[in-house]
Amino acid sequence: MATDLKPCPFCGGKAEYEQFANPKTSYSVKCTVCRCGTYGWDCPSTGTHDGNKAMQAERWNRRKGELTN
Repeated sequence: MATDLKPCPFCGGKAEYEQFANPKTSYSVKCTVCRCGTYGWDCPSTGTHDGNKAMQAERWNRRKGELTN
């Protein structure tokens, strides 16, 4: 179950998950327009596709001034 991704905070472009590494359970989130994104290597792997996507989505969707849990 993937989390909905907010538009790019810089250009408003659509964001998508990008899978990388081996085993292929690591993800980053990238803007399809300007290609800015999260750095997937700095998140500890949960070992699952859904868990790793959720971690990257949380980082991508965080905006300055918003409260975090």
